[in-house]
Amino acid sequence: MSDEGRQPVDKERLIERIGAEWLIAILRGETAEETEEGCEALIAGGATLIEIPFTTPGASGVIQRLKARHGDRIVVSAGTVLTVEQAEEAVDHGAEAIVSPNLFPPVVEFAARRGIVSMPGCVTPTEVADAVRLGAT
Repeated sequence: MSDEGRQPVDKERLIERIGAEWLIAILRGETAEETEEGCEALIAGGATLIEIPFTTPGASGVIQRLKARHGDRIVVSAGTVLTVEQAEEAVDHGAEAIVSPNLFPPVVEFAARRGIVSMPGCVTPTEVADAVRLGAT
């Protein structure tokens, strides 16, 4: 998929929104349908920051359908992203942020090139410094 017709992610606006709203609902279901139904319930209840882990079957499709239905009213990030291929699939389907459980430089660099928020898991000050140097948000 290409970025044609998609608005670029305003990283600063997105970071401000995460800081203001601060509650990110992470939902992992047994199936894509179960996950999507749960997300719809969360959104109906007022959640606007949603993370779909890539351990969820059909995660990219869930991301795409949620963004198609709710647009900019919600922010959908992809979680548990371990590879550049997963990151690319997530972004191509509408993810506005990439969340990883660890610092894997190629994923962070991909997100930085695409102008997407990247939040890798870091434990040590060195990992944090490396993540920022690589372009993590």
